Amino acid sequence: MSYRLISRSGNETQFEEMSRRCNAVGIRIYADLVINHMTGDVDPAVGTGGAVANTTEFQYPQVPFTVENFHWPPCRVFNYNDPVDVRNCEVNGFHDLDHSKPYVRDKVVELMNHLIDLGVAGFRVDAAKFMWPQDVLAMMQGMKTLNPKYGFAADAKPFVYQQVVDYGGEAVKYREYTHIGRVVDYLHSERINLIFSGAQTLRWLRTWGRLNVHLTCTKAPHTQVLQKYIFN
Repeated sequence: MSYRLISRSGNETQFEEMSRRCNAVGIRIYADLVINHMTGDVDPAVGTGGAVANTTEFQYPQVPFTVENFHWPPCRVFNYNDPVDVRNCEVNGFHDLDHSKPYVRDKVVELMNHLIDLGVAGFRVDAAKFMWPQDVLAMMQGMKTLNPKYGFAADAKPFVYQQVVDYGGEAVKYREYTHIGRVVDYLHSERINLIFSGAQTLRWLRTWGRLNVHLTCTKAPHTQVLQKYIFN
């Protein structure tokens, strides 16, 4: 509905207070960025923070976004073996933003930098596979360094991890996004399930299954350690 920091969990002032208290004891906050799309058609179109929209006309005045900021004409994602269909059409009927347009990217960067000002340590990028990698990279490169007011080292970079569901059978591959930031590995849970459900034996924990898929395991993210993997 909007990029306003108001929800059922609290308002922007309360968010900043939570951020200050958490960072003071070493608890880092990672914001979930839903930037691929806005809502689908909703009636009544009133958000939890009071934002209103005319969703059938693609009008979101609290950002503001208008119909010119979306992929047009709208289409639904039906063919996951066509990367253009995946990235230029609507997933689950959500209105798909056109990130090739500088204005759209600028509004996303504005949101990210505002959250950095409020003390977040980084971002989970929701539905990254539904956006073109070059557009995601352009937006991530617009981020500020982390706010030292909240205990971050000087010039520390935000930690970014992206949702790219890739089980190997579709056109969009997670490797297309690893130069931008970390990628959530969905094969990890699939292989674990095969082993502990009895489909494979425990000895396959050594190689993560018969297919010899290479998976990378990391420790919990720490911005000061991992910043070197993000943007130069």
